[in-house]
Amino acid sequence: MSDIKLFLLHLDDHIRTILAETTEQNGDVLLSMGGVQPEKGNEKLYVLREVFSGNVLAAKNMKSEAASESFAVQSI
Repeated sequence: MSDIKLFLLHLDDHIRTILAETTEQNGDVLLSMGGVQPEKGNEKLYVLREVFSGNVLAAKNMKSEAASESFAVQSI
């Protein structure tokens, strides 16, 4: 199963509606993930958002940068 299909399986109805509307308006969606580490030793905050609509799809604190690679699929 592709990552995008796995991602879509974990969405709630509100997020599915947002992504469907965004796809209808723009022809597609564009996902962006960024991370911020506020101070040394603290967990990084990763945020997954849809760029065209500006909606935040998920946000999660994570200790490991390697763990962030699976953030989009696991946190939603």
